[in-house]
Amino acid sequence: ADLDSNGVCNPCRNKAVSHFQPWEENRLKHLQELNRAIQACRDSREPYQALVCLSGGKDSLALLYKLKVEENLRVLAFTTDANIPEVAWQNMK
Repeated sequence: ADLDSNGVCNPCRNKAVSHFQPWEENRLKHLQELNRAIQACRDSREPYQALVCLSGGKDSLALLYKLKVEENLRVLAFTTDANIPEVAWQNMK
């Protein structure tokens, strides 16, 4: 891939900024919703402020990291053995 110093590939550099506008607006809207939910969790006096369904995939691991490390919430992560591949178990460790 031909990435520039910002990590942007050539096809993305050549797209008009307006092409990405709806996605950026949508991303910001969802980020605001997430921040509101995180703030509501902060107000909890329960032993855990958030529950994360942990599959071992990149999305659930990223969410766990964000809530626990970046947002400093008290998080309970759980999983069930529903044919989870070994690589997912390794990721969870």
